[in-house]
Amino acid sequence: MHWRLALILLAGFVVHQPLMAAETPQAFRAYVVPEQAGSKQMKLPSSAIVVRNGIPGVFIARDGLARFIMVKPGKKNGSAVEILSGLLPGDRVILGPIGTLHDGSPVNLNK
Repeated sequence: MHWRLALILLAGFVVHQPLMAAETPQAFRAYVVPEQAGSKQMKLPSSAIVVRNGIPGVFIARDGLARFIMVKPGKKNGSAVEILSGLLPGDRVILGPIGTLHDGSPVNLNK
């Protein structure tokens, strides 16, 4: 099997996922929740919010895997949505494309 690697650099991190040769290459972008996240409202692109079984959440990269985390969205302002709770400082939110991600999908992060 041949594996290819898709990369995008954002916020000082390289986010990549191994891909089988037969798959269409995908690149992942990530947002790193700042350490001061508790002192102000955090906003994410509305495209980062997914609803699974009626529960709003986002995918974060943790221990080499994509993990679905429940969040409480707030007001929507254009293409951004406030995140009222659910994320912790240092969480790496996968911004996209997230259409094919599932909880447990392999994702690798390199600094």
